[in-house]
This record gives sequence, structure tokens and C-alpha cells, in this order.
Amino acid sequence: MEKCTKCGSEDLKIGIAHIASGATVYPIYCGNCKEVFAQYVKKQVAYAYAMRTGPMEFVKTKTMNIDNTQAQMRKGILEFCILNILSTQEAYPSEILEQLKKAKLIVVEGTLYPLLTRLKNSELLTYRWEESTSGPPRKYYSITPFGEASLTQLQATWDELVAAVNSLKK
Repeated sequence: MEKCTKCGSEDLKIGIAHIASGATVYPIYCGNCKEVFAQYVKKQVAYAYAMRTGPMEFVKTKTMNIDNTQAQMRKGILEFCILNILSTQEAYPSEILEQLKKAKLIVVEGTLYPLLTRLKNSELLTYRWEESTSGPPRKYYSITPFGEASLTQLQATWDELVAAVNSLKK
């Protein structure tokens, strides 16, 4: 029987882990120190390893898809961030993207334009066209009075959420 190279335990286990790419892997790990020895993509290979090394307990584990969770958290605050940006001055979409990028909120045009349209249709934003010397006319967005009132409410909600999350941190 194989032993853990880290702690010497013979308590080796087979788990199930769902990784960010959507694949399922079957890691062989130490039940004592959780050191991972190998990860198999096919279940039968993991079982073959288990039969070769002796009896092993099959433990189902599931890892959180961090990338997806982070993306969802960022999407949830984009409207708030855009209203904040436009609360100080009107802006062209590429300027909005640049400010979001500086804040490390990487957003692509394919995400921004539908969001701006939704905010405009909700009467939180308005826009005006301005002729450009270097190409087609540009659409400049600005916040409406209703958007400013909504931003004030969102700011209060954000402050409450930050306080709540900070109170739960270890």
C-alpha cells in the first residue's frame, strides 16, 4: 500500500472535483493532510489506481468555480459603477471602458453597450450625439436626475452590503 509522501499516512482517498473548465477530475489525495498525489480525468483510471494500491474510500468533494463567481459579482455591480462614472461628467463608451479598466473591472464592449442601452431605457441615462473629426458621430452618455436618485439609493445599499460582508469576514 502506498503512503502519503508528506505525512506518511496510509489513509488515501479518491475524490471528485469539478474544475472551472467544466471537466470532472478524480484526485487521489491523503485523507489526513489532504496532499493531492494525482488527478485522473476518467473515473475508471482512478478506480484502477485504488485497486492497485489497496482499499480506498471514495469521497465526493466539490470545488467552487471561483472564476464564475467572480464574474457574477462583477456583473452585479457594473450598473452602479457606470452610474458613478457618469455622475461626475458625461462620457463616451470608450472612456467608460477605460475608467472601468483603471479600476480593474475589465469589461468588453459587448457587455457595456447592452448595459448602457438598458440604463437608458430605464431612464437612468440619456445621451447626445456629437460629430467627430476622426470618424462617425459619437454618442456621449450622461446621468439623468432619476439616475442620480437611483445612484444615491444604490450607494446606500452598497455601503450596507460592504458593512455586512466585512462583519462576516474572519
